[in-house]
Amino acid sequence: MLPDAGISTQVREALDLLTNTSDLESPVPAQVRACLEQLACPVPLSYLEFLHAVPYVNLPRLTLNGIGREDLPSFSVLDAQRVACSIQADAARLIPLRVRDDGYWICIDMTCLGECPDAPVRVFELDAPSGMTPIATLADGFAPWLLEQARAWFANTEIIRQSADRFRRHVETAEADGSIQHDGTGRPPKAHEWNARVARTQDVRQGQWVWRLDRMNDLIEIDVFMAADVPELRPLETTRGILCYLGAEAFRLGDDVGLRFTSGELPASVGALCAEHGIEPSAGSGVLTREEISALMLSMANLSPDTLSAAPDNVAAEWLVQLVREGVWSASEITALSATECPLSVLLACDFKTGRATASFGCSIARPIVSLGLYERRLQARVPEPGEEPSLLDDTERLVEATTGEPEDVWAFRAHEDMTVPWATERRVLEAGRPLTVWSVAPTPSQYPHVLTKPLSAERLASFVEAAHGLPALLLPSDVAFLDSDVQAEVEHRALDAEVTLLIGPLNQRALDDEYFARGFLSRRSLRTWE
Repeated sequence: MLPDAGISTQVREALDLLTNTSDLESPVPAQVRACLEQLACPVPLSYLEFLHAVPYVNLPRLTLNGIGREDLPSFSVLDAQRVACSIQADAARLIPLRVRDDGYWICIDMTCLGECPDAPVRVFELDAPSGMTPIATLADGFAPWLLEQARAWFANTEIIRQSADRFRRHVETAEADGSIQHDGTGRPPKAHEWNARVARTQDVRQGQWVWRLDRMNDLIEIDVFMAADVPELRPLETTRGILCYLGAEAFRLGDDVGLRFTSGELPASVGALCAEHGIEPSAGSGVLTREEISALMLSMANLSPDTLSAAPDNVAAEWLVQLVREGVWSASEITALSATECPLSVLLACDFKTGRATASFGCSIARPIVSLGLYERRLQARVPEPGEEPSLLDDTERLVEATTGEPEDVWAFRAHEDMTVPWATERRVLEAGRPLTVWSVAPTPSQYPHVLTKPLSAERLASFVEAAHGLPALLLPSDVAFLDSDVQAEVEHRALDAEVTLLIGPLNQRALDDEYFARGFLSRRSLRTWE
């Protein structure tokens, strides 16, 4: 069967866009024949034309399997099909084009078609029970899908090139007027002047952007926004970082300052991030309002918009997001702290010399929350099994959901895999999906050594167990291990009577206080950058 003229034109146009920037040599016919003989299904003529033209596509933001190369088997459609069949036996009539970052497979679907000019391109989740049921159809044929991918890639490449040129011109202008000098003698740009910024990890650029304040319209204008996709990081992570920086600048410069992209539309990565967090820009023309920025930043830090409802007016979303991003407080800790009686003083950890009473009050509020936060981190830590090769990001951290409740010193945890409960005085195994409800009791020193009478009364324990979901547990600081033996026995007896698992944390009250003040010092440094 001869290729359809329209299909052939689409494939050639796509290949022209892609191969103009590639030095790949076309495969020899014998290589293509050998590949076709080993494939478990026929191929549409549109994909056959692709195989004759290039061995594979490996470009920034666009990869496609072909016959591959001996030194690069990862781009072999044969190897990809073998892997697909090992996951799903019925995948023999799929032609895998690539595997997306989310684990979904993009394939030419030959299940209902034999030899034909073209076949649909669909998305599959092969490791799901219904793996051979397509999740979505991306195009009715490989040729139009390839052309769409090539055009989008080429347009994006042009945007990157133009943005890089604009960034270079901004830097040259700043150097010419003296606001930037390599020897450090230049003055910093003012808010209404163009500011060029670069995000780096060691010597690798991950993002660069240029902005200035439009005082007339209360908007930060963004002329350049370039965020790299870093394979080692989760998708859109660089975009998150740049938007947090710009959100912080918007907060610093005024209460109603928003963001506007000079191109007149949101960059693709910013639009994808807004969609991921359920933010629908209302102003159009590439504008994010102050309310949308605050909602986006809170969502990026896994904080509910309700987090601010009980906080004073001078606690802003950008503060909380930055504290979470810098690891000063976790999202769960921030949520609990913002519901306390003095959230700002707790976040800032007031100085002993200037506010001894307030500092003591802050310690009593923060101590159980800090203890719970440390326990959440301990639950998330995952040690690979013997013989298992840990990856940098996935296998060293366990996915744990943490939910703060009422009161703020009770949290519920839920893991997606069986695990041994850490810090328990007796070995306990928590089944996957079963909640672990933890009550953190970190009393003031005056409540020792009175057997923690008020916190651990029989009535309080019974009320906690009744309200708890799943496995109830009691978290105490390590001080309890240094009490008299009869006091320790009383604590254990009360927990046993109430059928509560006893957890002994690694830190005592003094260490928890020190941890609180150490975080307060870091939080003051973070907040000071926006004063």
